[in-house]
Amino acid sequence: MAEDHGIPLKLNFFGTELHYLRKIALRVDKESLICDVRGIRQPEAPLSFPLETLHFLVDLQEDVGLYLKKKWREQVNQVLSEGKAVEVAHAGEYGRWSLTFLPDACQNTVLILAEDMKELAHLQEHVRVADTLFQRLPNGIVVMDSVPRVLYCNAAVTAITGYAPSDLIGKNPVFMKSAKTKRKDVQAMWRQLEQEGYWEGEIWATRKGGMDYPQQLVMIGMRGGQGRLERVMAVFQDITRTKQNQEFMQYLSRRDVLTGLPNRNHFRRLAQKEISRAGKEGGRGAIAVLDLDAFNLINRTYGHMLGDAMIQQVGERLKDFAGKEMTVARLSGDEFAILNSRVKTVEEITEFAEGLIALFAPSFLTDFGAAYQTVGLGIARFPKDGEDVEGLLKDADIAMHAAKSQGHNQWKVYSRRLEGEMAGHFRMKTELFRAVKDEEFELNFQPILNMKDDAIYSAECLVRWAHPKSGQLLPSTFIPLAEEMDLILPIGKWVLEEACRQLGKWKRGNVPMRMISLNVSARQLFRSDLVNQVHGFLETNGLEPGELELELTESAVIQDVRQAVSVMRRIRKLGVRIALDDFGTGYSSLNYLRMLPIDTLKIDQSFVQDVITDPGSRSIIRFLVQLSRELGLRIVVEGVETEDQLAFLKEAGCDEIQGFLVSPPISVDEIEKMLLR
Repeated sequence: MAEDHGIPLKLNFFGTELHYLRKIALRVDKESLICDVRGIRQPEAPLSFPLETLHFLVDLQEDVGLYLKKKWREQVNQVLSEGKAVEVAHAGEYGRWSLTFLPDACQNTVLILAEDMKELAHLQEHVRVADTLFQRLPNGIVVMDSVPRVLYCNAAVTAITGYAPSDLIGKNPVFMKSAKTKRKDVQAMWRQLEQEGYWEGEIWATRKGGMDYPQQLVMIGMRGGQGRLERVMAVFQDITRTKQNQEFMQYLSRRDVLTGLPNRNHFRRLAQKEISRAGKEGGRGAIAVLDLDAFNLINRTYGHMLGDAMIQQVGERLKDFAGKEMTVARLSGDEFAILNSRVKTVEEITEFAEGLIALFAPSFLTDFGAAYQTVGLGIARFPKDGEDVEGLLKDADIAMHAAKSQGHNQWKVYSRRLEGEMAGHFRMKTELFRAVKDEEFELNFQPILNMKDDAIYSAECLVRWAHPKSGQLLPSTFIPLAEEMDLILPIGKWVLEEACRQLGKWKRGNVPMRMISLNVSARQLFRSDLVNQVHGFLETNGLEPGELELELTESAVIQDVRQAVSVMRRIRKLGVRIALDDFGTGYSSLNYLRMLPIDTLKIDQSFVQDVITDPGSRSIIRFLVQLSRELGLRIVVEGVETEDQLAFLKEAGCDEIQGFLVSPPISVDEIEKMLLR
């Protein structure tokens, strides 16, 4: 038997004919002899199938051939007699079949077309499932012919473009191309599709209504029997959100999210470009680094939301100041940089620096009311200090830290000398860490003279750093640094403990020292467990509370008056005395005398220096002595250096004095000898 082939059954699946291969033709004469069995030829997709497939339809008689089974002869006779087609459905062990009996042209034979309905049902189910799947895919799918005309589109096409199938079917989809996509690029896309059968890339398309959007597009070509491109499937998706995410990530790589200013990396690129341009043109300029003072304290006290609001307002002020002529960036948390390529002279740099400092004179608006902020500013010049941005930022940072060490709202211009000083400052920091760890400190005592009997019963305890190379260093050289580094707490604790230990030793050795006073920093007052430390050291060394006096400055107390008063009251409850040191250097001193729980008032040495020549100083001291008596306070005058000063203070009725006239600060051994004499 000759090889059988299937015949095409035309089903519209994405506009493409699918070839169903289980359809066969038999020609039968009036005697029901099978004259011919064949598949209608489909050369592109041949298929052989066994003769047993037709056992429900034919019998094989040896030496004769194929005969139609008797049950079907009635249909053959009917067709031959009436000349009309007959359709019959059959289901059995060989599957479900559809039979069509057709008269041939000469009316002598009947053509029987047998179609396997089970296979067709499977194919139709596959088509239905595939169609459902493609209709629900989020990607748009368009099938076109080679013209190209749209033959098919899924629901996602309408969702993405806004065009209904009726707007697209039978039309060239070129009208959906955006003007942003060049015609030559479209032509190149089709050339590649013709040659390779595949193209993938990004284009701009237009939605219904005229809005452009970016599209990720894949084009797949399907070739016919002669290798020609007959169908093209376009699969696409809207990548607007992807593009937005990419743009946002690019933004983040260049910009500070909080302020919108360039970040450090982007500033480096912008500044390097501007410095290179200025260098070619023989220009000069400066980079300033600006850092907020005590900004961490704002975050700790009021929270990061207020801190962020402050940073945003700082950014806005700097942008307004810079305009279009300068470049501003946020380098880190509270550090900003400003590039100014128009300043050349010393006067222009001074004006530039003072203009930046002046930005912080007005208050900032916060949820807690008006807030004021101070800064430190450092400036490096180009090309004088270099032309590399990172180097200039480093130099400006050195100058900024030098400015901050001088106080608030200060500015400095970088120099080699300044760098040397800051390098020394850094070495000092490192050595101070070691000093705290190894306890490289010692105590000195400055005697306090009682004016009534010219005797010494007390002394102020002062700390010295016994530096292994530089010798004994005064507090003024390292205490501000200790405050900056937060080392004042361990140093303050050591001084308190060592002073109590020394006083206990004197007490057991009958050295006539009735009381010592020592300074307490603001950080000790607010951030250490000062009350429990004092209580513990007194008990450990067998001291009475009245033998110890803690000195607080007015500037320390006013940082948080309510908390300061609370701690001071707890200290006095122990029986420990409290002195207000450097009185007269603050702004509300008389008010604090009424509010604060103190025992001693120490008059600052600035009032004593001019007491002989300045009537105003004499009047202030007399007034304070009288006021202290009415408030029940002991009064100690600091910085007494001459006999004339001593005579006046005795006449004014002062209780006690200290200063170089009595004795400079001296060692433990020296004050012991003095007291025992």
